[in-house]
Amino acid sequence: MMGNSVERHENEMWGSYTEWTARIAFGLDPDRSTYHDARDSEGVPVEVKACKRRTSRGDPGKYFIREANHEKLLDAGGLYVFIVYDPRMWKQGPILELEMKSARWLDSVDYGWTRNGSRRGEVVKRPPWTAVFAREDIPGEPGGSSEDPTVVTS
Repeated sequence: MMGNSVERHENEMWGSYTEWTARIAFGLDPDRSTYHDARDSEGVPVEVKACKRRTSRGDPGKYFIREANHEKLLDAGGLYVFIVYDPRMWKQGPILELEMKSARWLDSVDYGWTRNGSRRGEVVKRPPWTAVFAREDIPGEPGGSSEDPTVVTS
């Protein structure tokens, strides 16, 4: 069980760090709810989703999106901020890329809703970061920049 506790703590730490990064990059105000983390300057809810560049198996990291929360965000005309990070690049800057997209955009992503991958039996979508960003935009990926990664607000 200790591994789960350590992993949960690490996930919480990266969640807080990536939410803070999104607030700074896009000028968001913190506003936690069951389905969003912040609001933009016009009061639109924004959910921040982050994943590691690589899983422990070496696969591209995946975002974890609950359908019920996504539906609430859609109804509110909300936005997502997608972030990909690499915790091993702390000195250079672990945030490799981030981008804000309409919640409606997620419905066009070719990864269906499923109960697989959810411990609570919830319906979720688990798209990898490669569904959001081009590999060549990510430092360290084939075709990507070899420069030190910096926060990009494209």
